[in-house]
Amino acid sequence: MTRLRTVLVCLVLLLAVAWPAGVLAGAKGSEFQGFPGSLGTGPLTPASQCPLYNNVTPLAVYNYNYNVGLLSQCDSQWGSISMSTCAHTICQAGCALTSTSMIFRYFLCTKHPDDLNACLGVKACPIWWAYASQTCSESKAVLYCGTTWTFDYHLMAEFLRCGWPPILELVKGTSTHWVVVRTVAGDEYSPSSYSVNDPNGGLLRNLTYFTNNGWTGHTLVAYGPR
Repeated sequence: MTRLRTVLVCLVLLLAVAWPAGVLAGAKGSEFQGFPGSLGTGPLTPASQCPLYNNVTPLAVYNYNYNVGLLSQCDSQWGSISMSTCAHTICQAGCALTSTSMIFRYFLCTKHPDDLNACLGVKACPIWWAYASQTCSESKAVLYCGTTWTFDYHLMAEFLRCGWPPILELVKGTSTHWVVVRTVAGDEYSPSSYSVNDPNGGLLRNLTYFTNNGWTGHTLVAYGPR
């Protein structure tokens, strides 16, 4: 009954606040090129202002896993394709684009990174998150609250609890990298509880692979099914 109540709350929150018109956000990043941090068209929203942050009772232990398919930004099918506005290829700077493709495909959109890049055009790099779901998800995904969020472990766990594997921006100095968070198993505040899809190589990694090497969370982006 508790699980059903949580799911219903998640659905209500998604339907009530998703996709406000005209709200766009984006960022570009690559651990290869060392681009600066989030360069969006709008500021990040504090995690504490997210409706989901306060409207669901926290759990002592979280255990949620989603089979988000792995994609590599350097796959030979699309890695050499240019992203028009940042003068780099998908392999060099397409971690956010590839992470978004992974999530859209999880929600049954058919687009691979090259298709998403073509659909987004000049909005691919930096990626416009809301525009991506509105225009390029084949009506399969919607950006939660139409915004991006400051990183917070509790909010990240709650997104997973609702069935919305979030896209996470990691930063290290002036470098940024985007991954898909697909699993939480244990204490929500422990990096070791999380597994991520890393578009750098298309590999499944524990979040500690990054946090133990100087990377910290910066931004959360959550799409839900439309």
